Amino acid sequence: MRVHTKLEKLRKVWMAMVRRCTNADDPNYRNYGGRGIVVCSRWLEFNNFLADMGMPAPGLTLERIENDQGYTPNNCRWATRKEQSRNRRVNRMITFQGESLCLMDWALKLGFSESFLRRRMDVQGMTFEQAITVPKRYKVWRHAKLASSEPCFFDVRGQADQAMLEAQSNA
Repeated sequence: MRVHTKLEKLRKVWMAMVRRCTNADDPNYRNYGGRGIVVCSRWLEFNNFLADMGMPAPGLTLERIENDQGYTPNNCRWATRKEQSRNRRVNRMITFQGESLCLMDWALKLGFSESFLRRRMDVQGMTFEQAITVPKRYKVWRHAKLASSEPCFFDVRGQADQAMLEAQSNA
């Protein structure tokens, strides 16, 4: 069994990059060359790519910083798979209070699971702000919301304030 050197592995990364951007027969061409993603002319030569990018640390892969731009020294870096998963076209970017993050990063920052936020927004039709502020007892929120056009008030347990609801229904 042949052991690949680090340089041979890097050459394979480079060849795959060039192939998916230039060869219409490559299975990934539609996501790269077919979208206008190109490799800068300098990087069509492996030694130039190596000189600009250097050898990656173990566990790092080639990433384009801006997904709609090509492979250039200013737009590429070595990144972890986790970092790359947050830099994909399919990620939902949400701007809240002047900060833009993907849904996964918002979930981590705010202490929710991504699936919880996604379910609230996609299935229950909440806005992002509602998804992070409405108590987890959605049925209580929905009942109170339907009972009044006024803002809904909750106690610390997430229970709708019954006195407030009764006052609103008697008005």
